[in-house]
Amino acid sequence: MQSRSLQPIRVVAVSLVAATVLLLALDGGAFSLPTRTALGIAVWWAIFLAALLGLVPARPLPWTALATGGLLAGFAVWTGLSMTWAPSPEKAFLELDRVLLYLGIFLLAAVLGAGGRARLVSRGLALGVVAVGVVALVSRFAPHLVSPGPLADTIPSATSRLSFPVDYWNGLAMLVGLAVPLLLATAVMTGSVVVRSLAVAPLPAIAAVSYLASSRGGFIVTVMGLLLFVALTDRRWSAVIASAVGTAGSVAAILMLADRPAIVETPLAPAGRAEAGTAAFFLIAICALTGLAYGLLRAIPVRRPPPAALGWGAVVLAVTLAAAGAVSARPVERFEEFRRVRESYPTTVEGHLLNVSSTGRWQQWEAAVDQFRSEPLHGGGAGSWGAFWLQHGQIRSFVSEAHSLYLEVLGELGAVGLVLLGGALGLGLATGIARALQTTGGPPTAAAGVAAALGAFLTGAAIDWMWELTIVSVVGFVCLGLATGYSDARPGGRLSTRNRSILAAVALVVVALQAIPLLANAQLRKSERAVSRGDIASAVRAADAASRIQPWAASPHLQLALVAETAGRVPRAQRHLSEALTHDSADWRLWLVATRLHVKRGDIAAAEEALARARRLNPRSALLVPAD
Repeated sequence: MQSRSLQPIRVVAVSLVAATVLLLALDGGAFSLPTRTALGIAVWWAIFLAALLGLVPARPLPWTALATGGLLAGFAVWTGLSMTWAPSPEKAFLELDRVLLYLGIFLLAAVLGAGGRARLVSRGLALGVVAVGVVALVSRFAPHLVSPGPLADTIPSATSRLSFPVDYWNGLAMLVGLAVPLLLATAVMTGSVVVRSLAVAPLPAIAAVSYLASSRGGFIVTVMGLLLFVALTDRRWSAVIASAVGTAGSVAAILMLADRPAIVETPLAPAGRAEAGTAAFFLIAICALTGLAYGLLRAIPVRRPPPAALGWGAVVLAVTLAAAGAVSARPVERFEEFRRVRESYPTTVEGHLLNVSSTGRWQQWEAAVDQFRSEPLHGGGAGSWGAFWLQHGQIRSFVSEAHSLYLEVLGELGAVGLVLLGGALGLGLATGIARALQTTGGPPTAAAGVAAALGAFLTGAAIDWMWELTIVSVVGFVCLGLATGYSDARPGGRLSTRNRSILAAVALVVVALQAIPLLANAQLRKSERAVSRGDIASAVRAADAASRIQPWAASPHLQLALVAETAGRVPRAQRHLSEALTHDSADWRLWLVATRLHVKRGDIAAAEEALARARRLNPRSALLVPAD
């Protein structure tokens, strides 16, 4: 009777987690500063209330969670300290806020895992991510129902590559790929045939999302999560069957879409819209048949499991085939092709998927290593890689992230930063794997799903900017908290009044830190709106307020300079711009504005000097190339 009474509560908990994931994804993946900082405030306010009301158990976390949290806290402190040597303290502070957000999410997830709620949270994550994938597919098959977003207006390839709702195709594909091990865990550990079937049924849709997004990284993350789960779960044969059925359905879905190039390449054209209904029908049918097939296979009674020798033989065969395939693919040539910079890249979905070029990532990774070599201990400062790339990068490409979390941290925060963050993530993954391999004292299959999803996330973070795409990192850090926070002992008692007070005070400080860029950004947007309606006085007051909120930032002083320039007060604009340059002298755009202001005052020599400085900071910009 007690378990039945708890069933509605479990459904509500799973639904709340799923709804949170979906809502964050629908807001552009929570990438924007207002959304991200508002989320940080909400997370740390929840921690404050839990500490204030005594809702935090006295013994909820094992040492692995405490050590992981301590390393993440150390990484946050190191990120904050980098404001003293980073070229832009404003960008470094924004990175501090990002780390604090993920630390808060980790703490909440670790406490939930310690309270025996890891399975509920992981199922909520899977449900929410699947819902994101469904929304993405609806935006492709029925764009009149769900707007595909404004990304195609600025990036032409976004028309064909599925990116809604997170506004980045690789981010979308990697996000849905994280659901695969979580779904497989549900499929192999539940006793309900219906739930098993429903857990496997979305796998072809996830493959369809990665294919329509033309995301090689998405497929890598998906395969990594699947392989890790099969390797870690104690119900390996059930996992192999579920994976095989899901893979067969995924191949069928991809072949179906490949046979309809109009919906893949030109979804908004008349031909693409004509194929949308048929493609959607077949995809739904493939998902339904995949779930049904797995349910029927699992319903067949098995008197004894296959012998272990058969399993090891299958592993040896798979490894042999993989090695033979790798050798026949001429890995040295493929590696050279991966490193090579091309003048153009395939524009079709299949052409991009089959392309082995790094599309500039190798050069970005090399730049991160070069930045590390310039300051090996502490790096260039948080948020500094983008400026280093513009000045020292090998190719013309305006990117602000190194497309690898670990190399970017190495370049920006040096060996100390990488040891702190790598230690936290590595310890978390090792703990999750150890928990999954245990055969007693808990549900190892559920732990295997969480550990595999965490491993998949860490893989994605190594090859793309998933650290900055908030929704993906939120899922990853929830898995990190669940993996390290699981405890066999039931939590008892409550924190002492002293410890509760300390936790509440820390939470309030973090809430204030998260609010600083949010409030400053609101004042800057207010100033811009005032300028657009010609209210110069209000624009100045709002920009002044932003500078008081964030006195180390360059952007408020730049806004004051632009407002003064609009009002025709060029000398005042130059004074404000000089103040902005004291806070960020590595931003070539500030020097370009300085060039314009010097020209307006007739100081051509100063204008030429400022323009030369901008060119040194961004030597490959087409905007700054000297005229012949």
